[in-house]
Amino acid sequence: MAARLFCAAWLLAQPAAAQVPIPAERLTPKDWTPPRTPWGDPDLQGTWTTDSAQAIPMQRPDQFAGRAELTDEEFKAKEERDIATRKRALNAAGSFAGDGAWLDKTFRQTSLVVEPADGKLPPLTPEAERRRALAPRGTYGNGPLDGPEDFTLYDRCISLGVVGSLTPKIYGNGHRIIQTQGYVAIMNEMIHETRVIPLDNRPHPGKSIRMYMGDSRGHWEGNTLVIETTNLIAGDSATADSFARNGSPLNMATMGVPPWNTIPTSTKAKVVERLTPTGPDSIVTR
Repeated sequence: MAARLFCAAWLLAQPAAAQVPIPAERLTPKDWTPPRTPWGDPDLQGTWTTDSAQAIPMQRPDQFAGRAELTDEEFKAKEERDIATRKRALNAAGSFAGDGAWLDKTFRQTSLVVEPADGKLPPLTPEAERRRALAPRGTYGNGPLDGPEDFTLYDRCISLGVVGSLTPKIYGNGHRIIQTQGYVAIMNEMIHETRVIPLDNRPHPGKSIRMYMGDSRGHWEGNTLVIETTNLIAGDSATADSFARNGSPLNMATMGVPPWNTIPTSTKAKVVERLTPTGPDSIVTR
């Protein structure tokens, strides 16, 4: 099993989103109070996107070593590049029209990975390397591609996993949050997966029950929704192991990680997410 990976991300009200490396509470304006549901929980409901986060590399480039954020000069230069990208996209013709116009917000974060502090994916253990070699590479590999089992579960539109469902991809980055008393549901545009998260402290099911998106339980810590997910699928088979790599090959490839170098997990894995509203159009996820 690989070391745990923590990413910090923004979910912004359509049409923008990105990432942030500092505690979410420090980003919330002092004069802004998150809205509440009729039953008193923080209201996270709405349609959100992580489109703009595509401009942030998964791992921290060496030129930014030791720094989680861009300097003022670097940030200004990046803003100018993003503006130029949007202009080219809006003025393009044919099949390229609008490609890149999603980059409508710029952020200082130098990498999606914020823990470990160096912004790098930890090296895999020998066992994880062995499992990675067994996993199908599907669309992003050379085969053999003799049947559906030779493609990842993402290629087959079955699941992206807990982590992969929220990290940005080249399209389909919409997320809808719906709340009722005692439940939160997160609906993902890509593959149309929905996670229904109870908030009533019920226990997880037994270890024999495992699901593509795992089993999630949530609770509130102030304005932060904390979600703990267990009962993930993993195994020795290539198909199960390709799913257990929480993070899609496409997502990782577009962010500077080889498409087969996704994150192997095991049946003992636990994913903890923290969603904190930081303004009327933004939520930080960590």
